[in-house]
Amino acid sequence: MVQQKKHSVFLFIGIGFAFIFALIWSIDVALAWLTFGLACSAFVLHWKVNSNWINNTIEPEQEEEVSLEELLKEVSIKQTTKDGNQSKQQKQNFKKVKPIEIQDVVKKILSSIGYIVIGIIVFVFGFAIISGDDSEEAFENLSAEELVVKGDNSYTYSDYDSASYYYSKAKEKNPNYPGVWLGLGNLKYANNEIDSALIYYQKSVSIDARFSAGRYNMAWWHYSQKNYSEAISRLISLTKDEPNNGQALQLLGDAYYDQKDFNNSFTWYEKAYQADYKNGWLCHVLGYLYDTRNQTNKAIELYKEAVYYNPDNADVYVRLGEILPGAEGEEYRKKAAELKK
Repeated sequence: MVQQKKHSVFLFIGIGFAFIFALIWSIDVALAWLTFGLACSAFVLHWKVNSNWINNTIEPEQEEEVSLEELLKEVSIKQTTKDGNQSKQQKQNFKKVKPIEIQDVVKKILSSIGYIVIGIIVFVFGFAIISGDDSEEAFENLSAEELVVKGDNSYTYSDYDSASYYYSKAKEKNPNYPGVWLGLGNLKYANNEIDSALIYYQKSVSIDARFSAGRYNMAWWHYSQKNYSEAISRLISLTKDEPNNGQALQLLGDAYYDQKDFNNSFTWYEKAYQADYKNGWLCHVLGYLYDTRNQTNKAIELYKEAVYYNPDNADVYVRLGEILPGAEGEEYRKKAAELKK
């Protein structure tokens, strides 16, 4: 009995990870899938250990009584044996090993499978119970803001159905919360309903004229449609109210850059960088603009920063390999060659 309990440890570990998976599903999807994998691994280990246990639990048959006639017969065989050595079986007082019974093995395999099935059933019911937190009753305790956060998390992982569900519930809770319409607008754009997306962005701003994310997305919508003048107008208005909005400053630079107005794009990119809105693209393009102005040292500094944010950008490694001399440049040339293979 004690041995059997030891072999059930992995089963209980698997069930534990399964419950953790159910608990954190709505919090962190990546971590949830990790715990699900651990649960599956524990179930497999449980099956594996129990398979080994099956092979090691074949009980020997009870020692059989031997009649006088059989004993005399064995003694006679011993006397007539050329080498005179007793067999291993005789040394063990004529014990006989019980042959493996197929039905016993089948029973133990079915027992192991049964444990695993029970664990899976418990997991499914536990998941269903805990997932019930997303039921209608549970939503009564969540604000529109909290529902939008859930929707945003689902949207980030491209789980658009769940995102739509959360945003819709948030709209029912508070239709005057601008974040609801922003989220719904993002979903419309992701589903290629471009015009509907703009309507939803406009709705978010109509609720709150100073809603920064809504204002930015309206400008971004016009930029994505190459309506640069409207995008620039809206972005300039936004950056007047929020001079350190690095995202808006960079998009202004993009709008001018796409029109090959490199002087204005340089100005806005530089402002975005000074606002500490740094990323691989901004450092790359700003480094390139410094490069075209023959400000090589500043360009090198920005190029190096660009590969820090984006270590797979082969073009930047190529350029650094071209403008840096000797051994220092060789390091970047080798990296560029590796990335281009």
